[in-house]
Amino acid sequence: MFLTLPRSALLASLLGNCLANLLTPFGTTASANAIKFQPAIDFDTESCYNTAAVGTDGRVNDGIAPSVAPPPVPTHWLFTSNNTEEERILPNLRGCREKDRLDHGQVYVRERCNHGWCAYMYGYYFEADLGWLEAHKHDWEHIIVWTLNDNIFFVSWSAHGKYTTYHQSAVLFEGTHAKMVYHLGGVGTHSFRKAEAKDDHVENHTGQWVKSPLVSLEKLDCDIVRKLLNNNWGSAVPDLKKDRFGSQLNEWMPFDARNNEKYNPWEPVVPSWAT
Repeated sequence: MFLTLPRSALLASLLGNCLANLLTPFGTTASANAIKFQPAIDFDTESCYNTAAVGTDGRVNDGIAPSVAPPPVPTHWLFTSNNTEEERILPNLRGCREKDRLDHGQVYVRERCNHGWCAYMYGYYFEADLGWLEAHKHDWEHIIVWTLNDNIFFVSWSAHGKYTTYHQSAVLFEGTHAKMVYHLGGVGTHSFRKAEAKDDHVENHTGQWVKSPLVSLEKLDCDIVRKLLNNNWGSAVPDLKKDRFGSQLNEWMPFDARNNEKYNPWEPVVPSWAT
């Protein structure tokens, strides 16, 4: 026996599933320089949007579970009558690319400054990484902006714990905001990449480069920070954790910072403005 739902009921059910994980983000409460240097983000069409990992009420995002098997690897290309370019078949994003995700976006930042250098690590939470070769609930990716005397010199971005670092001359900017794109990489999982000139044809719902409300960990309630950093995010790990933050800065800092000014990736534990 089959139960047939009216279209309105079916849509309501689907919408309820889509909205179930939405959390209310915090307003922007970050340091002035963290806001000044926050990257501007776009998302390729096969990618989820970043959203709040922990809501203002303390609830933790449940994420979006993929199906038992990840989406199949595409074996052919689609062509449309009005587009001569090849178009890749898009993975099933299961609701994580709805505009409401952008409306509930959040970015987390931790900073460390000494010897003239500052490292601003921006953390982005995604409800899932739904790629061709792998699919899993939750994803954390990060961008580090390196400044010397309050001028951007280098930008680093992550791909599952590994970072790529470029001098600012090889990065596109919107004012003081490095342009970065969250995309589906060649290995079938999602990560950041630096924007190219063609990426000014923005693909997200707003039609603009996105800077979600930004919060400094040092300005969040301690209970919220504990939930954010200590929750079981599965295979995804926030590099904003105290020890990981220092170790990632140590491993990926620019040569100039390490050898010229002797930047210390471990101190101070708390920025001077937060003490």
